[in-house]
Amino acid sequence: MEFSNDQLALASTTWKILWLELNHTDQERFDKVRLPTQELLDELSSKPPPTFICLAGEPFMSPDNEDGVAVKIFFVGPNNRVAYLGTLLDPLAHALDRQKRIIRLLEIDPESAIRLAITDPRALVPDPIGYRIRADSDVLDTDTATRAVKKFLVNRAPKLVKCAIEWLPNQEGIELVERIKAQAKAQYELGL
Repeated sequence: MEFSNDQLALASTTWKILWLELNHTDQERFDKVRLPTQELLDELSSKPPPTFICLAGEPFMSPDNEDGVAVKIFFVGPNNRVAYLGTLLDPLAHALDRQKRIIRLLEIDPESAIRLAITDPRALVPDPIGYRIRADSDVLDTDTATRAVKKFLVNRAPKLVKCAIEWLPNQEGIELVERIKAQAKAQYELGL
């Protein structure tokens, strides 16, 4: 599939806000990332397509220098607009991420930290931005990712759960994510 820079705009803006401009509040991330992404999911849900097209980037260690594995997942919406769906975390990455969230919350909201600590680790717990997708297997293959995305869509876009999930070929997805990343970096460096 071919995508113009305009079709990648939401994805590249998301990359810039979440991973390059680290000064945004949760509310700003919600307004500039989650809200437009949810609007795209809602638009897609208004007339669910037979297939929900996803793509994945290169797997990476998560948290940094730990043994968990994660991969960023994007989807193709109406008019071939691409948006970030979330980061797929294997069980270890999810546990380590959860532990870091509890520690971080202890400093600013001890009550929420305790509530998160006693919650079943398998429970769906909302996070401020809502982009963690938990895998049910250590192997982050297409089947695992498909199951995880379906579970994730139950809360974010329930009408899309019945759609078949189609994945862009692995290398094509990785190259597209690299293009999104490069576009975000260019925007960041230009101050856009």
